Amino acid sequence: MLVNNAGIMAPPLVRDARGFESQLATNHIGHFQLTARLWPALRAANGARVVSLSSRGHSRAGIDFEDPHFERRAYDKWKAYGQSKTANALFALALDTRGEAHRLRAFAVHPGAVMTDLVRSLPDDELQAIRTATAGTTYKTPAQGAATSVWCAANSQLEGMGGVYCEDVDLAVPVGADATTLWGVRPWAIDPSSAERLWTQSEAWTGVYQLTPTSARRATSSRRKPSARRRVPWGSPTSAGRIRARRLRRNCASSARAITETSIQADGSRGDYSARRNATTSLFSASVSFVSSTRLKNSTVSSSVSRRPSCR
Repeated sequence: MLVNNAGIMAPPLVRDARGFESQLATNHIGHFQLTARLWPALRAANGARVVSLSSRGHSRAGIDFEDPHFERRAYDKWKAYGQSKTANALFALALDTRGEAHRLRAFAVHPGAVMTDLVRSLPDDELQAIRTATAGTTYKTPAQGAATSVWCAANSQLEGMGGVYCEDVDLAVPVGADATTLWGVRPWAIDPSSAERLWTQSEAWTGVYQLTPTSARRATSSRRKPSARRRVPWGSPTSAGRIRARRLRRNCASSARAITETSIQADGSRGDYSARRNATTSLFSASVSFVSSTRLKNSTVSSSVSRRPSCR
């Protein structure tokens, strides 16, 4: 099992060496890259589970795909935090899609309100304001906060399930975008299209593409084949060219016989048959001559084609 638990919350704007906003880089991109590097081991486990620690904070913001690193918009540390927690949930959804065929399932978890060192970036007055705003909330101990993660990682109740958001040792209830409850999962955190879009963007950010679904790889491969395949001229001296020329001659011969037989059935007279047979034979001869002349004219071109390195 793999539990992606590391995280930061609401620091001032900081960028990593790649220029990525620190909360998205730490809370999502780092976990994405770690999981990708561990993919061979997770797949070989034949039953692995990956737990992605999200938060109620996902309700603060979805993913801003136009400016995820606050390069053009003003930095808001709470929107940045919410975006990173939404990314955790979408990551689990997309990973489960890719892992299901290998018996690897992924889950997103909200651990609950736990007072830990996660708040170290907050000034005292802001921390007190949060405590006031959440008055009446039952805070969990670290062990209680870990319970849902352990449940997702090991409990047999979730056998055959994945790609779900969990809280309080249970599946979370989907709620509306404008919900004001302190529980439930917002629609932007469980949207499959957003999950795939984030996955694609994360691949570009990290340069890791090995977890692309097999179906997508096949689609990509089929799109590449036309450009990768060498185009051999008709009648060229290469083996493929000779096969094409023989096929054309055979098709011409078949057409000639078909026209002749049709003529006999339609006219019933030997004289008309002879005339049509002569015309058909002339057509067939012209076709063969065309193939032969094309073979000669394209011999120089096809030779240069055969010397090109093949595309892999």
